[in-house]
Amino acid sequence: MALDSTETPKASGLKTAIDIVIAPKDALESIRVAPTWGWAFLIAVVLSVGAFYVMLPAVSHAMNGDMTKQFATSPNLQTPEAQQAALRMGHTIAPFLSIVIPFAILFFALIEALIMLVFNAVGHGTGTFKTLWASSVNIGIIYGLGQVVAAIVVLARGAESFGTNAEVQRAVPSLALLAPGGADVKLLAFLATLNPFTIWSVILVVMTMIIVARAPRVHAWLTGIVCYAFPALIAVVFAK
Repeated sequence: MALDSTETPKASGLKTAIDIVIAPKDALESIRVAPTWGWAFLIAVVLSVGAFYVMLPAVSHAMNGDMTKQFATSPNLQTPEAQQAALRMGHTIAPFLSIVIPFAILFFALIEALIMLVFNAVGHGTGTFKTLWASSVNIGIIYGLGQVVAAIVVLARGAESFGTNAEVQRAVPSLALLAPGGADVKLLAFLATLNPFTIWSVILVVMTMIIVARAPRVHAWLTGIVCYAFPALIAVVFAK
């Protein structure tokens, strides 16, 4: 079974996936005529899942901090027995959370593709769902690279230095590092979205709209801003 979801068998999905990182203009020009995304999806999943397991000790350690806060507010977790049972269950489930990663990558790729499709229509672009979807999945590789960097930071700092899973999620260098001590959790979540990999992804979305969709630049930049704002809003809403 071919890894590339394309009607053009001569198109190299692997080359396109590599080019999205080192030669994005070439990758997007290729996607415009031969939309491939299977290899990109596989690479993004492998990078993200691999990074998750590297960070798992930090996730497990941070879980203790998160659950300690939960114990203080949950009436059902006031006895030592209930607390220990909750901790055991949490540590048992943690390794299997990687199952969610492929679905999350596809979900956010779909949302991004739909946003691009809307602005493509508004700007009278020539993109199709197929080409914009393929572009979005290829851009997902950048997320995978960000997770690899986060894993490297976690290894360098040590698992014990992370008191909550929110801290693990903020491992990628971002503007959150400049926040004053005691800053609001939601502010930290927002600042954490302003990192090199997010900016890189937004630039690739803008390039997609210009190269693949042939949309006006103002629509391309608006697309990039909205595609950034959606996951940033989710991060802020669920930050606690």
